[in-house]
Amino acid sequence: MWKPNFYASVHWIIKNSKWEILFAKRWKKASWSVWYYEISGWHIDWWETFFEALKREMKEELTIDILEKDVELKYTIHRIIEDWREYIDFYYEIKNFEWNIKIGEIDKCSDLIYKNRNDLDSINLLNHDKIIIQNIEKWLSFSELYLKDNEY
Repeated sequence: MWKPNFYASVHWIIKNSKWEILFAKRWKKASWSVWYYEISGWHIDWWETFFEALKREMKEELTIDILEKDVELKYTIHRIIEDWREYIDFYYEIKNFEWNIKIGEIDKCSDLIYKNRNDLDSINLLNHDKIIIQNIEKWLSFSELYLKDNEY
Protein backbone atom coordinates (compact mmCIF):
# COMPACT_ATOMS: atom_id res chain seq x y z
CA MET A 1 0.00 0.00 0.00
CA TRP A 2 1.29 3.45 -0.94
CA LYS A 3 1.78 5.87 1.96
CA PRO A 4 2.15 9.66 1.93
CA ASN A 5 5.22 11.47 3.21
CA PHE A 6 4.64 12.55 6.80
CA TYR A 7 6.71 15.30 8.43
CA ALA A 8 6.91 17.17 11.71
CA SER A 9 8.34 20.65 11.85
CA VAL A 10 9.03 23.46 14.29
CA HIS A 11 8.57 27.18 13.63
CA TRP A 12 9.29 30.26 15.68
CA ILE A 13 7.34 33.44 16.21
CA ILE A 14 9.54 36.36 17.16
CA LYS A 15 8.02 39.76 17.89
CA ASN A 16 9.91 43.01 18.29
CA SER A 17 9.09 45.74 20.84
CA LYS A 18 6.32 47.05 18.54
CA TRP A 19 4.70 43.57 18.49
CA GLU A 20 5.62 43.17 14.82
CA ILE A 21 6.28 39.59 13.69
CA LEU A 22 9.54 38.49 12.06
CA PHE A 23 9.22 36.90 8.60
CA ALA A 24 11.89 35.40 6.33
CA LYS A 25 11.89 35.53 2.54
CA ARG A 26 12.84 32.19 0.95
CA TRP A 27 14.96 32.13 -2.20
CA LYS A 28 17.46 30.36 -4.44
CA LYS A 29 18.23 26.97 -2.88
CA ALA A 30 15.14 26.83 -0.68
CA SER A 31 13.29 23.67 -1.62
CA TRP A 32 9.85 25.30 -1.80
CA SER A 33 7.95 28.57 -1.33
CA VAL A 34 10.69 30.51 -3.13
CA TRP A 35 10.06 34.29 -3.09
CA TYR A 36 7.45 33.98 -0.33
CA TYR A 37 7.74 35.36 3.17
CA GLU A 38 7.05 32.89 5.95
CA ILE A 39 7.23 32.25 9.66
CA SER A 40 10.58 30.45 9.69
CA GLY A 41 11.18 26.89 10.74
CA TRP A 42 11.94 23.47 9.38
CA HIS A 43 11.78 19.72 9.86
CA ILE A 44 12.53 17.85 13.04
CA ASP A 45 15.39 15.40 12.52
CA TRP A 46 15.22 11.76 13.55
CA TRP A 47 15.65 11.27 17.34
CA GLU A 48 15.53 15.01 17.96
CA THR A 49 13.25 16.60 20.57
CA PHE A 50 11.08 19.54 19.56
CA PHE A 51 13.24 21.93 21.54
CA GLU A 52 16.47 20.48 20.10
CA ALA A 53 15.08 20.99 16.59
CA LEU A 54 13.97 24.53 17.38
CA LYS A 55 17.34 25.41 18.88
CA ARG A 56 19.27 23.86 15.96
CA GLU A 57 17.14 25.53 13.29
CA MET A 58 17.28 28.96 14.95
CA LYS A 59 21.07 28.67 15.20
CA GLU A 60 21.31 27.68 11.51
CA GLU A 61 18.84 30.23 10.14
CA LEU A 62 19.26 33.23 12.48
CA THR A 63 22.65 32.56 14.13
CA ILE A 64 21.13 32.81 17.63
CA ASP A 65 20.96 30.55 20.66
CA ILE A 66 17.80 30.14 22.72
CA LEU A 67 16.99 28.79 26.17
CA GLU A 68 14.13 26.38 26.76
CA LYS A 69 12.65 28.66 29.43
CA ASP A 70 12.12 31.35 26.75
CA VAL A 71 10.03 29.14 24.47
CA GLU A 72 6.25 28.70 24.60
CA LEU A 73 4.18 26.46 22.32
CA LYS A 74 1.50 28.68 20.77
CA TYR A 75 -0.04 26.71 17.95
CA THR A 76 -0.19 23.31 16.29
CA ILE A 77 -1.53 22.63 12.82
CA HIS A 78 -2.13 19.43 10.91
CA ARG A 79 -1.58 20.27 7.22
CA ILE A 80 -2.44 17.90 4.41
CA ILE A 81 -1.12 18.98 1.03
CA GLU A 82 -2.67 17.74 -2.19
CA ASP A 83 0.59 16.22 -3.44
CA TRP A 84 0.44 13.71 -0.56
CA ARG A 85 2.68 15.46 1.91
CA GLU A 86 1.35 15.70 5.42
CA TYR A 87 2.69 17.86 8.25
CA ILE A 88 2.27 18.41 11.94
CA ASP A 89 3.69 21.90 12.52
CA PHE A 90 4.49 23.30 15.96
CA TYR A 91 4.69 27.10 16.32
CA TYR A 92 6.63 28.44 19.30
CA GLU A 93 6.74 32.00 20.54
CA ILE A 94 10.23 33.07 21.57
CA LYS A 95 10.26 35.39 24.57
CA ASN A 96 12.82 37.47 26.47
CA PHE A 97 15.38 37.79 23.75
CA GLU A 98 18.08 40.36 23.09
CA TRP A 99 19.79 39.12 19.98
CA ASN A 100 21.40 40.53 16.93
CA ILE A 101 19.30 38.55 14.45
CA LYS A 102 20.87 38.01 11.05
CA ILE A 103 20.45 35.61 8.15
CA GLY A 104 22.42 32.44 8.74
CA GLU A 105 21.59 30.58 5.52
CA ILE A 106 22.14 33.15 2.80
CA ASP A 107 21.55 30.54 0.10
CA LYS A 108 17.97 29.97 1.35
CA CYS A 109 16.89 33.33 2.77
CA SER A 110 17.21 36.74 1.12
CA ASP A 111 15.47 38.99 3.64
CA LEU A 112 14.22 39.27 7.20
CA ILE A 113 11.41 41.70 7.86
CA TYR A 114 9.17 42.65 10.78
CA LYS A 115 5.52 43.27 9.90
CA ASN A 116 2.50 44.37 11.87
CA ARG A 117 -0.29 41.80 11.83
CA ASN A 118 -2.57 44.37 10.15
CA ASP A 119 -0.09 44.87 7.32
CA LEU A 120 0.40 41.25 6.21
CA ASP A 121 -1.27 41.79 2.83
CA SER A 122 1.63 44.06 1.85
CA ILE A 123 4.01 41.07 1.61
CA ASN A 124 3.84 37.81 -0.32
CA LEU A 125 3.12 35.70 2.78
CA LEU A 126 2.29 31.99 2.72
CA ASN A 127 -1.47 31.50 3.07
CA HIS A 128 -1.26 29.02 5.92
CA ASP A 129 0.95 31.42 7.90
CA LYS A 130 -1.76 34.11 7.61
CA ILE A 131 -4.32 31.61 8.90
CA ILE A 132 -2.07 30.62 11.79
CA ILE A 133 -1.50 34.24 12.86
CA GLN A 134 -5.25 34.93 12.71
CA ASN A 135 -6.02 31.81 14.76
CA ILE A 136 -3.42 32.63 17.42
CA GLU A 137 -4.99 36.08 17.78
CA LYS A 138 -8.34 34.34 18.37
CA TRP A 139 -6.69 32.31 21.17
CA LEU A 140 -6.99 29.10 19.16
CA SER A 141 -4.21 26.57 19.58
CA PHE A 142 -4.93 23.90 16.94
CA SER A 143 -6.33 23.56 13.43
CA GLU A 144 -6.39 21.20 10.47
CA LEU A 145 -5.97 22.40 6.92
CA TYR A 146 -6.13 20.79 3.49
CA LEU A 147 -4.17 22.67 0.83
CA LYS A 148 -3.99 22.27 -2.91
CA ASP A 149 -0.46 22.37 -4.34
CA ASN A 150 -0.79 26.05 -5.28
CA GLU A 151 -2.37 27.20 -2.00
CA TYR A 152 0.68 27.50 0.19
